[in-house]
Amino acid sequence: MNNNAKWPLIMSFLSFISGVLLILLSIFAYQFISDFICVIIGIIIAVLNFYSMIIYAQNFWFSKVNVVEFIISFCAEILSLMFIFWHNSVMCIIFGSFLFIMPTIRIIITRDHFERFKVEMPCYFMMLLILFNLLDIMLKVLLIITGGVLAALSVGLIVLAIISTNKGKSVIKNKHKSDSINVEVSETDEDSDFFEI
Repeated sequence: MNNNAKWPLIMSFLSFISGVLLILLSIFAYQFISDFICVIIGIIIAVLNFYSMIIYAQNFWFSKVNVVEFIISFCAEILSLMFIFWHNSVMCIIFGSFLFIMPTIRIIITRDHFERFKVEMPCYFMMLLILFNLLDIMLKVLLIITGGVLAALSVGLIVLAIISTNKGKSVIKNKHKSDSINVEVSETDEDSDFFEI
């Protein structure tokens, strides 16, 4: 099996292990997963808003829109830093509401609503994760389903990778056999030509 054929198999195997681990952690270490998701969401929002704050601060005096965006980014930065260290149900409601209201306002005030919606999709996704975190059982079920789907797809990919490598081997063997038969046929043709002379 060459390296190109091994790579999908290795990736599928790693995905399968990740899916099983996600299921096990969701069942036996749910609080850890919940805290981890909240911290990751808080870090992502904090980093993105810090970058936005720098951009809007550089153009602070040129437009009123930049001032408003700077204030929104500053508020989001403070909320996200608070959310990293303090993510109880009250903070989940506040931060989740913020992640819903601010992207919606941005979508409404822009001209191309659909393009802006595509840009704001990660905010809505994180808001849903926070909402699911608020409703503990829903996040647990969502994580178990995600792990199960990931593990099942990985098993399917592993089976397909094994089948395709076996087909490749049989094709190579058949080609090798047909090449040897062609060589034998050409040798017998040459022998018959020799006798005709």
